[in-house]
Amino acid sequence: MSFNIYAAEEHRAILALGSSFGKPELKIAYHGLIWQWHPDLKFGAQPKTQADATEKTKAINVAYEFLSEVLELCGGRYRAPSQSRRAGSGDSWSWADLQPKRTYEGKTYSAGFPDPAITEIFLKSSHIVSTAYSRTSQALYIKFSGNSVYRYFDVPEAVFEAFLNAPSHGKFAHQHIYPNFRQERC
Repeated sequence: MSFNIYAAEEHRAILALGSSFGKPELKIAYHGLIWQWHPDLKFGAQPKTQADATEKTKAINVAYEFLSEVLELCGGRYRAPSQSRRAGSGDSWSWADLQPKRTYEGKTYSAGFPDPAITEIFLKSSHIVSTAYSRTSQALYIKFSGNSVYRYFDVPEAVFEAFLNAPSHGKFAHQHIYPNFRQERC
């Protein structure tokens, strides 16, 4: 396999995943932690806590991206190596090994959005890579596979939260976002 096993284990620990997991368990762990630590949704009025939550959210996002890529390489299921296998391998790794390649559905994308003050939340649905929301401007950002980003204006926070919780992000966006809000490509 062409991924660093130590990096995968580091990221598995960040997301508190068991020794064996697939895409459903990864998504559940990721979304639970994002809801718990999202700096804008949970800690907007607490600057010190918001800064800590931002750092925690960055680590959660990188772990999710990396492990999503690992699952693609593993055929959809990850199994942690045994302790004896890990201890005897002698491999070393660096921080660079922990970074995801940022590919989804065979296409590359870049991290973040035009507004650096917002936090990216990965959805990785059929054509949507991630989203973000600015409470102050009520702008919703959606990043699509292939790296195109659109900003939707005057989107109520309730619509953003419903979008995150929708069983199908694409279907929700087609019904409730694309036709109802002014947009621009970023």
